[in-house]
Amino acid sequence: MSNTTLLVGAPSLSAFRIERLLRALAPRAPGLKGIKALDFFLVEGEGVDAAVLARLLDAEAGDLPRADGAAYVVPRLGTLSPWSSKATDIARVCGLAGVKRIERGRAYLFGGVKGLPHELLAELHDPMTESVVTDAAQLSGVFAQQPARPLRTVDLLGGGKARGAGAHDADALGALAARLDRLHPALIPSGVGDVLLDRADRDRVEALLDHAVAFAQTILAASPSTARRRHARCSR
Repeated sequence: MSNTTLLVGAPSLSAFRIERLLRALAPRAPGLKGIKALDFFLVEGEGVDAAVLARLLDAEAGDLPRADGAAYVVPRLGTLSPWSSKATDIARVCGLAGVKRIERGRAYLFGGVKGLPHELLAELHDPMTESVVTDAAQLSGVFAQQPARPLRTVDLLGGGKARGAGAHDADALGALAARLDRLHPALIPSGVGDVLLDRADRDRVEALLDHAVAFAQTILAASPSTARRRHARCSR
């Protein structure tokens, strides 16, 4: 049976970025006095020499520092990150044959509070590629294998009705489809309504649509002629 080893790395963010993050979070998280951000590594394997791993990853074996509260940003649960593929291959080439998989994460350690309100977790990670775990005991879940889900077609322009999705999924995706009303009609080519999703994942779709809306607003802020030229290039 594979074991999970935790190694602690260097600070994830510069002092400037930590200060900026604290200024953004403190007004909405009463009691928050300080934040630390550290890289950490999770290693799944058998008979792995922790000392050799530590030298390879420039990290230290052991627990993360104590804090009043913490949030752990890891690769999106159920996925294998590109960084993991490379790091695992390098470890095996270096003689660590017992390494099954290595993943990298960021630990946010809070002073003054036990945790952040759920809506503030978006400030810590990219929901397209990352997940947030608030219990350190659940970090080994990064390596859990999740069953594949069937593909579903979601007609965003037609109201977000998901073929093959449950009522809850369809309602959630329908609410997200309403975001498309903020897009200029000229930016929505005909036939773009059907989108294939690998899962009914509201956070992922929400982030995708937010990027689309931001891009559209950038184009609309330009002159009409510039918008037409950009739309023409995107349509080719």
